[in-house]
Amino acid sequence: MIVLLPESIWLSPFMNDLQALKIVSMVACQQIKQVHKWRSKNEIKGRPRTQAEVLNEWANIWSKNLKKVTPTYKTKIDELVDKNILERNPIYSNFKGKKFPKSFRFHENLSTDNLFLMQIKQRKKPRRHRRKTGAFSSYHEAAMSWIDCFDLPEKFLQEYETICEESTWPDYERLQIVELNNKSWWHTVDKFGRYHTPLTNMNKKLRMFLCCKGSGIVGFDFANFQPALLEHFPTNSIAIQIPDREREHYKTLCKTGTIYQYMLEQTSHRTKAKAKEEFLAMLNKPNNSMKKMEMWTAFDRNFPHYSKVIQEIKVGSGKDPHKQMASFLMSKESQIIFGHVVKNFQEMTSDSIPFFTIHDAVYTIKNSKKLLKQSMEKAITNCKISTFCKGEEGSTTCYPSQPTNVAMKPEQNLWLTF
Repeated sequence: MIVLLPESIWLSPFMNDLQALKIVSMVACQQIKQVHKWRSKNEIKGRPRTQAEVLNEWANIWSKNLKKVTPTYKTKIDELVDKNILERNPIYSNFKGKKFPKSFRFHENLSTDNLFLMQIKQRKKPRRHRRKTGAFSSYHEAAMSWIDCFDLPEKFLQEYETICEESTWPDYERLQIVELNNKSWWHTVDKFGRYHTPLTNMNKKLRMFLCCKGSGIVGFDFANFQPALLEHFPTNSIAIQIPDREREHYKTLCKTGTIYQYMLEQTSHRTKAKAKEEFLAMLNKPNNSMKKMEMWTAFDRNFPHYSKVIQEIKVGSGKDPHKQMASFLMSKESQIIFGHVVKNFQEMTSDSIPFFTIHDAVYTIKNSKKLLKQSMEKAITNCKISTFCKGEEGSTTCYPSQPTNVAMKPEQNLWLTF
């Protein structure tokens, strides 16, 4: 089992107290989740300015979850409070429906602590599927049925720490690892038909460490997928006829994977990655904001009829008509992934090979790499998408993890400061 702890725990009497470590980790994870939820709701990107913004947050914890750690959790929390590890909120947190969870946070002495991942000894247990929401098709159900096969090996903990430290908000990445490792799962199909699980928001570099019954994973997604999907908007409904020359030029750039490179050469952006970022922003901004972009000026100059398609998609009633672009792209994506790729893969494998999906990407075990690629290519042909599938493969050799209660020592975590 992997837990998330503040660095001061090393100097406390709780380093060998597994129940205390689990409770402290529960508080840390809940603090991060609540802060992330608030920041997302207010469309605040990046990491919090200070660690105290997270660790001073009251974490709402339900008694039933504390009881799963130990029936005598009250005594254990008293000990943590007495030793200045946790603070207990003197009042309950009010929720709709008269629900009153307890709430805790780290003691003020720990409010600037770095957090780190630690492995503790824990008997293996099956994954708990907490909730399932949304309209599931038979293909969503198929994806869900294989989820339990995939997990992160605990033996690569130091590699995970390195990846987390390189991310925008390291502690949020650590949270994803703990949540996955703790076997608590959820499933959601959104209104666009996209399937979401705890794997969805996981750092791509971490995701490539996932293993399935001793096998590493391989995945494929579609190159230039969003630009290519503009081809699939029914232009007849908005009376825009794209000239053959312009259409062929655009389709060729998408099919060869050079659309972002081409737009880089038409603008002053310095890297292909920045050109891609600006191109995708152009697709999703309101028309009045979009037309102020250098990327838009270049795109309108080179593809004037496609520029009209983009504008028309984002015209309509409602508070945010520009969001119709995202609705179109995400709905089309899910139709292709589940209505074609997953369907193809099930038929080719007789539904006997594990897989999972992340939006426009599909992953499976390494031995089934060829079959998955064929499934993607068949979808490209049948749906007439101007794209190609590109792959990535986990670099780790996944052997069954050996149970251990050995934690990473402070000297192994060079980023820690004491």
